[in-house]
Amino acid sequence: QHGQLVEAAADIRGGSVTADDISRVTSAGMRHAAGAGRTVLHALPVGYALDGVKGIRDPRGMVARQFGVDMNVVTSDATVAKNLMLVVERCHLNVEAMASSPYVAGLSVLTDDEADLGAAVVEMGAGSTTIATYSGGRLVHASGFALGGQHITMDLARGIGACIADAERIKTLYGTVLTGGSDSRELMSV
Repeated sequence: QHGQLVEAAADIRGGSVTADDISRVTSAGMRHAAGAGRTVLHALPVGYALDGVKGIRDPRGMVARQFGVDMNVVTSDATVAKNLMLVVERCHLNVEAMASSPYVAGLSVLTDDEADLGAAVVEMGAGSTTIATYSGGRLVHASGFALGGQHITMDLARGIGACIADAERIKTLYGTVLTGGSDSRELMSV
């Protein structure tokens, strides 16, 4: 998956911004962001602009000649998304929608205040790590890379000459992202 910020704008057809205007401009931005072989998972508005003035949170009903939207568009490889849907459908389940992992992780763990003030959610899986950045209550960036907890376990096993099961146990018991005063002096027997 890949996230990018996209700007789209159009003239207003009646003086004030309507839900149809928002939908029309958002759709134009989505078409621009979805390249060949990509499918759009999310097109989430980050902010709106009226006559070039940015920072509008809800433009509905406001008067302007030109309306714009800044949005975070998250896309995925279309073939990968289609194959994932086929696997689920072969289990006699219907796929209603697909969502990117970093976005859903942020929705599940952040409070509204945290998302408003700004926060980054780092989700480390076995084989990959994803990052979702929120600001002003909206997702502004999503990305990921192919390095996860299994890589750390393997590095630990090689580094201390332990078997993988012991390295995994040491990682889960002693591994942390929080530092303490005794960390540099603490010894453990393996």
